[in-house]
Amino acid sequence: MFDGKVQPAIQSYNEVVDRARDVVVFHKNQSKESRLFPRGKMQLKVTGASDKDDVLMRLAFQVAQAGYNAILDVDITSEKMRNAGYQTSSWSGTATPGHVDVEKLDRMTPRRNPN
Repeated sequence: MFDGKVQPAIQSYNEVVDRARDVVVFHKNQSKESRLFPRGKMQLKVTGASDKDDVLMRLAFQVAQAGYNAILDVDITSEKMRNAGYQTSSWSGTATPGHVDVEKLDRMTPRRNPN
């Protein structure tokens, strides 16, 4: 039972998570750097996350599932939630999936002199 049904599902999930960790992220204020990359037609949205990193990971997971390797025009916002003296934040974000040629990206980034 485990080897036939659960193990393949866990293995495919872990592969998607590994691809999600390698996703290239361009925030909305980096539109000059990302304007030449092809974009997907869908708009991704995540709501109700606990922090910024959770929003980015959820967006990256959705992008990896769809077969893209970048999230472009990432916009992350927080909303304060008050519940009778208890305050917390609810994070949400939107992004557009895209394809980025990693070799081309390496050539585009400026080389910094460590001296």
